[in-house]
Amino acid sequence: MNKNYLQIVDSKYQPVAGNFYFEVYNFLDHDKIAVTLVASDANRLGIYHHNRVRKITHREAARLQGFPENFYLHNDDNKAYYQIGNSVSINVVKAVEQELILNIM
Repeated sequence: MNKNYLQIVDSKYQPVAGNFYFEVYNFLDHDKIAVTLVASDANRLGIYHHNRVRKITHREAARLQGFPENFYLHNDDNKAYYQIGNSVSINVVKAVEQELILNIM
């Protein structure tokens, strides 16, 4: 599939939309499972939304990791992305915990 909103520069995706630029490590697809968030790349995930290319917000990244809406994120955007990317998926931890409890008893 040809994505006219992307160009590849130095082996990295760069959005082509108006006068803005940001480096993108990967794009999320609404119809697929999201990539693993890691501290070094959580702030470089893009999404094509409402006919525009944009970075995901740190709150969207927190949702992907299963954090509740009221979870406090750092005020500094870069630190918030690092905070989320350096964590583990809450839903996965909960599922593993439940399996362990069921199998121990």
